Amino acid sequence: ERKRKHLVEAKEKELPLRLMAFDCLFADGLEMLYQPYTRRREALLKLLGEGNTIAPTDALVTDSAAEIEGFFNKCLNAGFEGIMAKSLISPYMAGRRTFDWIKFKRNYAKEMRDTADCAIVGYFAGRGKRAQWGIGSLLCAVYNSEKDRFETITKVATGLTDKDWKDMKETLDAARVKEKPARVESVYKPEAWVEPRYVTEILFDEITRSPSHTAGRDGGRTGYALRFPRIITPIRADKKAEDATTVQEIKELFAMQHQATQ
Repeated sequence: ERKRKHLVEAKEKELPLRLMAFDCLFADGLEMLYQPYTRRREALLKLLGEGNTIAPTDALVTDSAAEIEGFFNKCLNAGFEGIMAKSLISPYMAGRRTFDWIKFKRNYAKEMRDTADCAIVGYFAGRGKRAQWGIGSLLCAVYNSEKDRFETITKVATGLTDKDWKDMKETLDAARVKEKPARVESVYKPEAWVEPRYVTEILFDEITRSPSHTAGRDGGRTGYALRFPRIITPIRADKKAEDATTVQEIKELFAMQHQATQ
């Protein structure tokens, strides 16, 4: 035990842990959610000072595209996945995506992409090697918070390793049900229905309209669908199904796409 403790202490000195804080939601007894970002940043710096264990993230205030690109590349070279651009007057909007906050990740350096947190509602049997495992793709949905239901938005089969697929089937089989869950709206009929319990993070190129999915269909013939989906986080352990990306967020992202191309 003494030897193990010594090794841990040595490793702590070699690789000291640091918590990087990027925003301040409560300070001096006051809620800061609706204060502009500049005020929240000032409060964060005042609160943390020059601490090493808990420190504020680096920030750059600029309207220069060249400076933003330089800062982005600096962050990538330091091992980070990207940066977040924020309007200086923006409030803290929990769980919402707007033009006030724009995520720019490593993947975006080559082409614009985004991610969605989707609830897994079923899976399809695989082909070829995956046929042996009984799973080859997932049926995923986003959450309609107004109607408290899950509406499908993609069928995804890429992004997981062989081991990931085996682990995924074992996990999903624990939530498998005989019939389509009452809160799931789907055109597809997968080999196995799954009670909405697990959330997977999916990278995609863009949002399109599709008659094959029910997300945002609202009585019409076409819903929304993810183009070129790829799983990047098999299971989001920090989220429950109701924390998945919402139909409203998908509609907003779809509208943003069209604004960006006009």
